[in-house]
Amino acid sequence: MSKFEEFKEFCKTKPFLIEKIHKKETTWQELYEIYDIYGKDADIFNEEGKKEEEKVEELYGEILMSAKAPKKDGKGYEYPVIGHVVGLNGKIQGERKRLLYMAGY
Repeated sequence: MSKFEEFKEFCKTKPFLIEKIHKKETTWQELYEIYDIYGKDADIFNEEGKKEEEKVEELYGEILMSAKAPKKDGKGYEYPVIGHVVGLNGKIQGERKRLLYMAGY
């Protein structure tokens, strides 16, 4: 069986990869290249690892958003803009890590 045939059979056992393709998070070419270089144990093929990473990011965002600051007029509370900025920065860093991983760094 060729390496490509092995990859096709492997992907059949990982239905979440199809979701990644449909969401345009990756391509079949990128997945095959990772499989060819790193093998089936690469992090991208670990569904549980990805779910844990998403949970951490979601929890981090919730923590940031739950921090309330008093309004300038002293009446009530508002969410600080910094929470939005830091949350966005976390997403950017996550994407950066993914791209670096795919590039082999």
